[in-house]
Amino acid sequence: MIHCRIFYSIEIAAPIGKIFDVITDSNFTPKWVPVVVSETRIGPMQIGAVLTSQLTNGESIEMTVDKLQFPTEFGLAIGEWHEEYQLSPINENLTKIRIAEWEGDENDVYGGLPTKLAALKRLIEQGKGWNE
Repeated sequence: MIHCRIFYSIEIAAPIGKIFDVITDSNFTPKWVPVVVSETRIGPMQIGAVLTSQLTNGESIEMTVDKLQFPTEFGLAIGEWHEEYQLSPINENLTKIRIAEWEGDENDVYGGLPTKLAALKRLIEQGKGWNE
């Protein structure tokens, strides 16, 4: 049973494909997810791919890609925890991102969605980190 579900959305001034490329590229993850120091993926980005993230607290977590539809949907899972991104174009240079996060235990939900999406917006709109 799902005890907690969090939704958050934001608009980013960029084409949908560019945003999808950033959220699915492990090289960019530490630039917009505050708790991630590094992230690796072995093999192609596809459903079932495993992403390993090194966190700021020294822990390592493995997430499985459980949803992938270019350029509109991307989802990750760790056991009962899920995070899902839904992208929809408003026009050719403006995209709405809706992110949902849920878990069987409400105490385990990360809840940092506004911070993450604000950092993603800065990264993409200001080009911060693109050429690093």
